[in-house]
Amino acid sequence: MLLNQRILPGCMLVSVLVALSFPAGAVLIESGNGNTSAPSDDPGWLNVGFLDTLNAVYVGYGWVMTASHVGISPGSEVILDGVSYSVQASSRVVMEHDATHEADLHVFRISPEPASLPVLPIRLGTPLLNTALTLIGRGWNQGASSSWGNGGWNWVSPLTKRWGDNKVGGRLSGMGPPIATADVEIGARITRSLIVSFDSNGFTHEGIITGQDSGGALFIKNDGVWELAGINFANSTEPLQPASTSIYGNDSVSVDLSHYRVQILAAIRPCDDGVDNDGDTFTDLADPDCLWVGDVSEEPACSDGIDNDFDDLTDYPADDGCSSADALREDDADDDLVLDNEDNCLYLPNAGQEDADGDGCGDACDHGPIQADATGDHVVGGPDFIVLSTQFGSTTGGSADFTGDGIVGGPDFIVLSSEFGNFLGPSGLPPASRDLVECPL
Repeated sequence: MLLNQRILPGCMLVSVLVALSFPAGAVLIESGNGNTSAPSDDPGWLNVGFLDTLNAVYVGYGWVMTASHVGISPGSEVILDGVSYSVQASSRVVMEHDATHEADLHVFRISPEPASLPVLPIRLGTPLLNTALTLIGRGWNQGASSSWGNGGWNWVSPLTKRWGDNKVGGRLSGMGPPIATADVEIGARITRSLIVSFDSNGFTHEGIITGQDSGGALFIKNDGVWELAGINFANSTEPLQPASTSIYGNDSVSVDLSHYRVQILAAIRPCDDGVDNDGDTFTDLADPDCLWVGDVSEEPACSDGIDNDFDDLTDYPADDGCSSADALREDDADDDLVLDNEDNCLYLPNAGQEDADGDGCGDACDHGPIQADATGDHVVGGPDFIVLSTQFGSTTGGSADFTGDGIVGGPDFIVLSSEFGNFLGPSGLPPASRDLVECPL
């Protein structure tokens, strides 16, 4: 289907007429009909599967991504590496371009969750012009060459999954200098898109997406790591261009996933979205209690190689008593891996159990002296000052008579000031192993 639509480069609205054909998403390559198995440097071949006759990309944690116009129904299935998975239609989330327009991109869950396929990193940041990329998708084969326009190729059956190379940048059917991205409006949708041109003098396996099926993948390598950067959904054609052809100068149009990354992660990986989802002041991978149990990339504390609950079993799932929140045993109050009844400083982590004066109170808890402890809580602080203020001027002594001279006055205030903030204990060691006066339980 050919549609005359608006293209909005960057943030500037430019009114032009461009012929866009969609569905799209297959890969036709300049070098012929090869590349039907994973490349040696594989960006995610097995993650690109089929939704009926169309493409869909498995991004991890049970979630699949494809173009919105592909559509799903309760009976739909996704095939990945030859295995069929049921679509959970109720889980569908459509990405929004702005307050009034949806983008041509949606995600949904499948069941069961594929156990052998990797999680695909979603690209952060729009790629620059001329950034190398790899396209993967299933579509028409290369047929006879075409002499129309700048030349190119006809499409022929059958539909075949293959990969091709290219780079970011295209002119959208001759519109000005090459651009990396544009806002493409098709029907009621506006989609921030990556533009990729088909050239006769490009890569050995120069690729372009063709008609018939959308939802294929565009991958970009970043610092040695392949990232999913785009989902293919349309291709441009020249006015009067013959049907079922790819002509040099045509462009592939793919969703720029970096533009919708926050929305995508909020839907499929809320523990990796930069938000404190459970309100505990910790964000993402640093938060072992993130509420979404499906995010196995947020390794719980019980996947740290330590026997946290002291049952001689290490880590989940070998340790059945270790939950995703790493419920440590209550007898290690400060989580320093020293049981409370063996810990010489109960509430401050001191895994080394240092005790310089050997009084059974660890150095971490031994901040004496505490002569000015008027309240008897083994801490010199505000409550002791309040007691001293109440007793100040007494000539019959009292709990604030820190100097023992029978008078609560200036010398006692000096003692309290010098010890303010000091504390002792508590220690968890049994009484026989500690000084009950200096280091209380």
